[in-house]
Amino acid sequence: MKKEPEEIAEDVKKDKEETEYDNAMMAAEFDLEEIGSIGEGEKTAEEIEEIIEQGEKAKKGKEEEKPEVEMIEVKRSKKRKRKHVTCYERHNINIYRKAYSETQLLDVLGKEFKEGESYHCISGGDVDVLSYLKCVLRQQDLEYCLLSTWCMAMDDVLQLEEWLQAGKIKKIDAYVGEIFTGTYGGEYAKLKPLLKEYGGKVVIFRNHSKIIAGYGKKFYFAVESSANINTNPRTENSCLNISKGLYEFYKGFYDGIISFAKD
Repeated sequence: MKKEPEEIAEDVKKDKEETEYDNAMMAAEFDLEEIGSIGEGEKTAEEIEEIIEQGEKAKKGKEEEKPEVEMIEVKRSKKRKRKHVTCYERHNINIYRKAYSETQLLDVLGKEFKEGESYHCISGGDVDVLSYLKCVLRQQDLEYCLLSTWCMAMDDVLQLEEWLQAGKIKKIDAYVGEIFTGTYGGEYAKLKPLLKEYGGKVVIFRNHSKIIAGYGKKFYFAVESSANINTNPRTENSCLNISKGLYEFYKGFYDGIISFAKD
């Protein structure tokens, strides 16, 4: 029997709801709060919960129902205990290391950095791009630091505040994505006056780059990463370069950016 257009549209709608439900259930492998903090095209925690609720309604009447999200989180959380960073060591000044948490990353990158060295790492959680900045701050305080990220969590803003107040970093310029003022309004309201107080600024533009660059009395550096300034459970790659030339390259580029926000 041929279906009416209205019936076909209803079937398509149900298929879409079921697909989003399945995606949300797979997303439950990670904490909803973590997913909500990641950004980069992901749905918010509220949206995910709404999709799950809609999916459960669409699934009613079927013989086999999907398990509750909470049950999946409890069951799968055991599989997420091992978060690590894996690296390999080479002889051409590209230094690779292995770490299983941010603490171990700080330890394995604890040697004295030298001009021309680069540290290439790939991580599987717990380590975000600020972890590499912490490694730098272990060896020297910074006169200046620029941060480029699509988004940033409040905990990270508070970490920057702590470093500024302690004199670990004298000045910070932050370059963030165009969604920052809206989606991360609380972070923006805190970050803008904080950086301004220490002579820095927040620049809003169509940004998806993840860079940290700066200098102290001992060396210049630049961190190139796939990770935003927020911890998430995804695999990320990062490279810490001890290089004045690379710092000047990025500093020169970001100095030319004109912010969407007019003060």
